[in-house]
Amino acid sequence: MICILAGSLLPVGAHRTRAQGLSQLPTYNPQTQFSSGQDVVPVYEGWLRNPDGTFTFVFGYFNRNWKEELVIPAGPDNKLEPGEPDRRQPTYFLPRRQSWVFRVQVPKDWGQQELVWTITAHGRTEKAYAQLVPEEEILERL
Repeated sequence: MICILAGSLLPVGAHRTRAQGLSQLPTYNPQTQFSSGQDVVPVYEGWLRNPDGTFTFVFGYFNRNWKEELVIPAGPDNKLEPGEPDRRQPTYFLPRRQSWVFRVQVPKDWGQQELVWTITAHGRTEKAYAQLVPEEEILERL
């Protein structure tokens, strides 16, 4: 939550003193590395147009751990919706970013429906949302 104090935006819990300026602000260092204990983020890479008129969604993931390899079976903690929760998605997650790991084919009448891949690891739930958005179509490069 943010509050305005004398024309300054401060996170709640932070305070300003004349001598110190801002003190005790929470900080985040993007260079922080965790060997284990972090979650896995599913990533929607885009979609492909198939010759038969169907479409294929392409997914990857980001295991935020530098060393820990996670096993998350298909089911409540690793599912795709709508439809069957097990669509042959990965259940073994190597550390860091893995691109183009698996694909899900959808029918030609998919329209504007959304396919959601949900992963829960270490108590945190992350989701990737796949739709047939023109800007996300993966085109062949020459």
